[in-house]
Amino acid sequence: MSRSPRQGTVIVLDIRYTRVVSVKLDVSLIKMIDDLCEKYNYKNRSEFIREAITLYLAILQKYGRVKLENILKKLDGLEEKERAAGRLYSKK
Repeated sequence: MSRSPRQGTVIVLDIRYTRVVSVKLDVSLIKMIDDLCEKYNYKNRSEFIREAITLYLAILQKYGRVKLENILKKLDGLEEKERAAGRLYSKK
């Protein structure tokens, strides 16, 4: 694995064996993907979506769905605590 300038692990795919898969996404999800693609210098949506799916599958296989959902809930709780702490500090 090599390092990317965007501070992450680069996942190399052998695209000779790729297939086109059509999915329907909400406009808000597409906007979020586009914003993250720009922020983290992805070449295009496909690159971003491939990496997101690959990472999700690796995590899902390692932890299972229930444990993964619990991990995400804990992360969301930490984020909420950080936001609350930020509000407390900004009031001073």
